Amino acid sequence: PPIELAVGSSDAPPGTRVYLGLPARDIMISRDRPALISARNIIPAKIVALRSLRSAELVTVSLGASTLELRVEVTSTTIETLDLEVGGQVFLIFKATSCRVYGESVQP
Repeated sequence: PPIELAVGSSDAPPGTRVYLGLPARDIMISRDRPALISARNIIPAKIVALRSLRSAELVTVSLGASTLELRVEVTSTTIETLDLEVGGQVFLIFKATSCRVYGESVQP
């Protein structure tokens, strides 16, 4: 199923499938659904992998029933404070202006 997102600016009409870029460091993670927040995109996700890098931690999440996965860059303190673990349910939060639209997708 498609995932609808708010993006900063795009010439594509609403509902158009597009290629989208979203930097891993621009995504926030929350254990609870945030309320009264300026970020336009709040998406439920499930943690499928945690990977420690030299300077950061990488959290891989799957989005709903889709096969789409995103990687989120966080600190080790975030992993500990939020008690993140594989299989955990989280919410991804990011601003519309963090999304870069690269053109229409040709996939059905």
